[in-house]
Amino acid sequence: MENIHKSTSESTKAKILFMLLNIVILFVVLFLYGMFFSRSNVLRMLIVLGFIMLYILRLAFTNFIIMKRKLSYVEVIGVSLWIALIEIIFALSAMTNPHSVGILDAMAIILYVFGLFIGTYAEYQRYKWKKLPTSQGRLYTKGLFKYSMHINYFGDVIWCWGFCLLGLGTLLNLTSLILPIVMVLSFIYYHIPTLNKDLAEQYSDDFPIYMATTKKLIPFIY
Repeated sequence: MENIHKSTSESTKAKILFMLLNIVILFVVLFLYGMFFSRSNVLRMLIVLGFIMLYILRLAFTNFIIMKRKLSYVEVIGVSLWIALIEIIFALSAMTNPHSVGILDAMAIILYVFGLFIGTYAEYQRYKWKKLPTSQGRLYTKGLFKYSMHINYFGDVIWCWGFCLLGLGTLLNLTSLILPIVMVLSFIYYHIPTLNKDLAEQYSDDFPIYMATTKKLIPFIY
């Protein structure tokens, strides 16, 4: 019992560290704006800050309400570094975008909010279902997860592309396209195969049928 409490306590500390690191990223972006890019488009900068704050709120909701699994310090550091890379590079691209806020920025907002909603709502649906007594030991294949086995990953891809659009004002900023492409490839060739292997072992009866009838990442496509 003591080990269980210790493990839970360590996981909670890791989740708090996760939140703090993402708040640090927000302040890093603010610092870069104040020191080097204060003459850039203010409205676009407000959109950038809004994106980062929305992600922090989403992180708080998923970490402390939805996600019940243990979170290690190694995972927290690794994911935080990846998020820092994405948010800082996209923020810098947006700050150096010489064009006025327009249609591309509106598309960015729609994609970002839509992506966060898909991932968060899908996780919330699964969270509610797993609380039912009849759901114990069963694989969740309902809600948004009936359209994609990893619909939460799909949501991450959508918001990442949305954030990327804020900075596509110059040819140089097109290099930021590398990050969402890397994210997609990491899901396809690492995260999804690894998770599918674990799910196949944990849900040996349900998973083969689910895998045979449901797209892996992009609904109706892949």
